[in-house]
Amino acid sequence: MLRASALAAVLVAGCGGAPTSTNYTQTWTKAYGATTCADWRDIMSEHQKFVMAADILYASQKKVEPEIGLPSDSLVGQFQGQIQGLCLTHGTDDVVTVSFIVWTTGQDVFAP
Repeated sequence: MLRASALAAVLVAGCGGAPTSTNYTQTWTKAYGATTCADWRDIMSEHQKFVMAADILYASQKKVEPEIGLPSDSLVGQFQGQIQGLCLTHGTDDVVTVSFIVWTTGQDVFAP
């Protein structure tokens, strides 16, 4: 199983400041930290995945630049795609850990 540092906890904790547009209304009721890649891959809708990716990306960006605006749909889509790719090979890992890996290996793309 993949391991994450304390930043993963920051990612989850930071999700409270999620975007407020109806495009970002989350209908997934399971806590992000308890959501596995199997959930992501087999149960979640594309909208739920998009919103989770947006929440985590936005929270991560705000840790770096507190006044940043919402990420573009295109950037969220890229982040979502990277999570999807890792979840295909790491089905038992939680999505927050996978998101941490995507964030740390893709900071040149995802960081503000």
